Amino acid sequence: MIKFFRHIRKSLLMENKTGKYLKYAIGEVILVMIGILLALQVNNWNEDRKEQSNQQVLINQLLEDARADSLFYDSRFYGTRRFESTVMAAKLLGDGKQVDSSMFRNHGNGKIFFSEYFHYVSAVLDNNPDAYDKIISPEIKSKLRTYNIRFNYLERSFVILNKILETDVNQLSKKYYKELRANKDLKSFESLLKVYQDDDFQSIIEPINLQLDHINTRLTELLAANSELRQSLNDALN
Repeated sequence: MIKFFRHIRKSLLMENKTGKYLKYAIGEVILVMIGILLALQVNNWNEDRKEQSNQQVLINQLLEDARADSLFYDSRFYGTRRFESTVMAAKLLGDGKQVDSSMFRNHGNGKIFFSEYFHYVSAVLDNNPDAYDKIISPEIKSKLRTYNIRFNYLERSFVILNKILETDVNQLSKKYYKELRANKDLKSFESLLKVYQDDDFQSIIEPINLQLDHINTRLTELLAANSELRQSLNDALN
């Protein structure tokens, strides 16, 4: 093709047809420019398709992780409510009141509480650390920003509660090691009374309750943000 054009130009010059040569040269430049523009357009189209495909993959991943977070943090409500039940019962015992032993729900586990640590993770944030920068949709960006803020608030409350459990409660566990270990076999409510009526234990009830209140409030906020994020992701896919 190049040789063909070169031959035409050579013929026009040899025949001294300068006007026709200039017209031909201009036409050739225009053709080249059109070719370049078409090539750029095709390249842009391919890049757009690639970006759309990447966005679809990212949105699907975010949606899957958001669903996992929803299930996980809904289950945290169950754990905090069980915890509240034990703390409430222990507070009543400290006030010298009668308590139904079923409120403790931890007979025979060898621990003061049924759990001495609360786990908190986010599949959305942990599995997709660059999602906010990569996602194109302004709406999803906004929902991700809110989700991150809500999770950070919740994380702080869990950190504080876990610190109390790891220090103050752990000290009590060491203090009443023999009683708690024996209760694995005894499964006796009475054997736990000594622990729950301890002044050191009673002193940490209020801080624990405060953090549990914060956690439940922030769990509600996070789950609401999760629902909004999943809705935006679903909308983007549809």
